[in-house]
Amino acid sequence: MSSSSSVVDSGNNRLQVFTGEGKFLARCGKAGRGDGEFNQPWGITLDQAGNIYVADWKNHRVQKLSPQGKFMMKIGEYGTVPVAPGAYAVSYMGPYILPSGTPGYPKAGLLNHPTDVAVDTDGDIYVADWGNHRVCVFDAEGGPIANLIGDAQVMSKWGQMSIDANPDMMKARRRVRSLEPEYRFCFPTAVDFDPETDRIIVADSQRNRLQIYRKVRDYVDFQANL
Repeated sequence: MSSSSSVVDSGNNRLQVFTGEGKFLARCGKAGRGDGEFNQPWGITLDQAGNIYVADWKNHRVQKLSPQGKFMMKIGEYGTVPVAPGAYAVSYMGPYILPSGTPGYPKAGLLNHPTDVAVDTDGDIYVADWGNHRVCVFDAEGGPIANLIGDAQVMSKWGQMSIDANPDMMKARRRVRSLEPEYRFCFPTAVDFDPETDRIIVADSQRNRLQIYRKVRDYVDFQANL
């Protein structure tokens, strides 16, 4: 598989494999909800052993296949933010807001239209949980490790320059009760892992930025909202 390319053929609900020169080699998958079947698959990655991971978008899961395309494992099922008692508002920019101002998130293992997947050198799996505004982290067996929800409290120098140049924007920001929603992910579409720096890189698409996390290996308990 090292000299070939695996391509997500989303509209045909399958994967196709080509040589480095673009010659067709194989295909796998079909439309459906069963093991090895897809419903508009989106992101794809390989681990160090050549196993294939696919973000199965409309089936709300990630599937792991062998280098030969045989089904091995699936992670996730459909789940969104529950409507909490006493909730008074919901924003398209994030989860339900309670009177306390505390945002809610689905429990671990629930996915809502995952768009991308990455695997690090330890075998840990990172899923861009697009519809739930987070990145879910799983171990190699699919057990939840952490949820990343975004923590961009320090603005980029370019963003700060834009605000400094716009007095009306500066005044509006001072009137806001809390800037926390600005820190959080909004429909993250892509995730990758840089093995040279141990960094997790997330494309925070609706915020027009990247957020970068450093991998931590000594978690004992599940970390809900990082």
